[in-house]
Amino acid sequence: MVPPHCADATSTGPAVAWPQTPAERDGANGEPIGSTAMTRRRAMWVTGVATVVLFAVLAIVDASIRSGGAPGIVAYELAGSTERVAVIFGHWGESGRDAAALSLWIDFLFLAAYGIFLCLAVLAVRDAARARGFDQLARPATVIAALPLAAAAFDALENAGLLVMLTGRGQGRGPMLVTLLASAKFVLLAITLIYLLVAAATMVRLRLRQADGEPAR
Repeated sequence: MVPPHCADATSTGPAVAWPQTPAERDGANGEPIGSTAMTRRRAMWVTGVATVVLFAVLAIVDASIRSGGAPGIVAYELAGSTERVAVIFGHWGESGRDAAALSLWIDFLFLAAYGIFLCLAVLAVRDAARARGFDQLARPATVIAALPLAAAAFDALENAGLLVMLTGRGQGRGPMLVTLLASAKFVLLAITLIYLLVAAATMVRLRLRQADGEPAR
């Protein structure tokens, strides 16, 4: 299910521009056009803070897993083979496996937070670019906004597989399948983050060019 605030990431209908230009503040019926945008803004703050807090918690748990030089949770995600998983489990012991299970359960909350936050961030960049006439920058955003949601879905499937393997089951093709899911997740997130960074830098450059009286290109 696509989160409500990210619903237009998979649609081609008109989007509410955010942030608003002064001319867009009031609609024809006297209602603020930006009401949906403000709800989106609040959702971004909530999911953004949740993402940062949960990332910090996961980092603390992972540090406890890696104490004594043991592999961390990412090494487990990318193990790729039964033999490598066995080596990781040998380093972890019972306490390490318990900590890994805790990390994976927390990660279900984390993936929901970052998936929604990054989706909303891309939509915000798209709407800001449209409002300023940067159509080429806005054009790919609707597709890119769906990528963090897909990454979160892959992450959830990956976590389920990792939890099953912690019980000693799913050791056949499980490690390779989990590694493929993790790799797909990282690629989708990398594309999303690169777009956000490039879009932010491009918008700053174009705004500076417009401020100097040059046409945006």
